[in-house]
Amino acid sequence: MTRKYTGSKRSILLKRKKIVEDWLELKSQGVNEYTLQRVFKISRATFYRWNKGFKSHGLYGLMPKSKRPFHVRQPFVLTNSILAKIRAIREQYPLYGKVKIHALCVKQGISVSQASVGRALHYFINRGIITPVPILKCSKIRKSIRKFTNSYSQRLPKHYKTPIQLDHTIINLRGSEHRVFVGYDRLSKYTVFKTYKQANSNNASDFLQYLIKHWPYKPTELQVDGGSEFRAYFEESCKTNNIKLFVLPPRSPKLNAGVERFNQTLQDEYFLQNYNELPTEVDLLNNKLFEWQKYYNEDRPHRSLLD
Repeated sequence: MTRKYTGSKRSILLKRKKIVEDWLELKSQGVNEYTLQRVFKISRATFYRWNKGFKSHGLYGLMPKSKRPFHVRQPFVLTNSILAKIRAIREQYPLYGKVKIHALCVKQGISVSQASVGRALHYFINRGIITPVPILKCSKIRKSIRKFTNSYSQRLPKHYKTPIQLDHTIINLRGSEHRVFVGYDRLSKYTVFKTYKQANSNNASDFLQYLIKHWPYKPTELQVDGGSEFRAYFEESCKTNNIKLFVLPPRSPKLNAGVERFNQTLQDEYFLQNYNELPTEVDLLNNKLFEWQKYYNEDRPHRSLLD
């Protein structure tokens, strides 16, 4: 059977045929193969493959061979039953991604890859069947986490500023972790602080009594973040002492900027400078902190008060 080639395909075959013929002719004249490779810009293996194909099948033997692999992986088809199971797991665990959902699928005997689970999730999201994780984590939904209906505390009103800010920071002292509660006056910069082993509402309530004892005037308002340590016993103590308690909105540390900045000052100027000399026992450490507290409030220059 004679094959006919037209257009660019035929020109490629004729070009390869001429290269084979010229190569053989120059080689018969004594030109070495290294020089022939440089002249025709093909390798020896390519020439021998073209030459063999041309001898066996003529121009057809010079046709470029397909680069398609012999064994092509077939795409995995997500059946309706697998999609339903993935959707059921995602609805049960709304914040799980493809990795965790894949692990649960394997436990249930579902043969599916992580990539296929990811494609299934995209399929559901694009059709509005499930809600993306970032939307589930958005601040509008987070605001409903802390309820104020049966609580003494209340949400800090917009643009309202209280004089006293409370927070706690974690200090690692030679492998021993301490929770330092801090009360900070944003106007006078007066600050009190005390360390505990745990940051719970019981210790927060104890710190409130410590703050009232050492504060230069009777506190009437406090603002705290939404941490669990500022609930339960702490709220009861605020109510007993007739102190209004305001809670910051979620993810708004800038409203607690004064006490947050003091936490850094406490670490830089005190704990880092006296790291090896400070005791790790809570009572002994609190005695040392009380001495530095007096220095901070009575002797240390505060630039914001000097300007």
